[in-house]
Amino acid sequence: MEYGLSSGLPQPYVYTIDQDASGYLWIGTGDGLARFDGKTFQVFTTADSLSDNFISTSHTNESGVWFGHMNGGVTLFDGQEFVKVLPGDPLKGSITGIKSMNGTTWASTQSGGIWIISSNLQATLYEGPEQMGQVLSFELLSSNECLVGSIDGVYVYAIVPESGALRLIGALEGLPETEVLDLRRSRDKQQIYILTQDEGIFTFQTEEFNLKVSPLNIETEEFIEG
Repeated sequence: MEYGLSSGLPQPYVYTIDQDASGYLWIGTGDGLARFDGKTFQVFTTADSLSDNFISTSHTNESGVWFGHMNGGVTLFDGQEFVKVLPGDPLKGSITGIKSMNGTTWASTQSGGIWIISSNLQATLYEGPEQMGQVLSFELLSSNECLVGSIDGVYVYAIVPESGALRLIGALEGLPETEVLDLRRSRDKQQIYILTQDEGIFTFQTEEFNLKVSPLNIETEEFIEG
């Protein structure tokens, strides 16, 4: 079965899909957000308190469903209503990813910064160094470190609360120079999958004390956390 405009989607261009704890599918498009109950779509827009109608990414955790927007905004659906967490700042670029760990939510901006949002929805922006460039994807390593996928590889950054900045730790080794479109943690939490534009998929072992990556062996790898 195919769903489109005639079925109730606000736009045919879909950028993200997530499922909440109640089983609803949330579908983010370039012109509105749709919630699907298995039969019908309910559409939400800025009139319902979304930060923007263009949904660029999404994430679910114990707080609810998070939505990142093209205008740099972040919206949370807490199960009852939409909460505008970040109103948006076009100068920061679109939100390219949202992750969470230990009650804290992180949101990456395309322009090279990461928002860290506390459980009471207080947001702090950590700016990256000038050479950081565009952030296309990211994944958390710990409560203060993350991997950042860029136009030319993957880098490890740590947050520095005293300065409100991101500090470069190093680059992953063994990865060809290519755009990194997504970073996904495996279900066993032991490795991170690196999805590139032109060079295939690589893996990074989070428990090993080095920054080396390996090409993915499709025959032995089965589980990627969605």
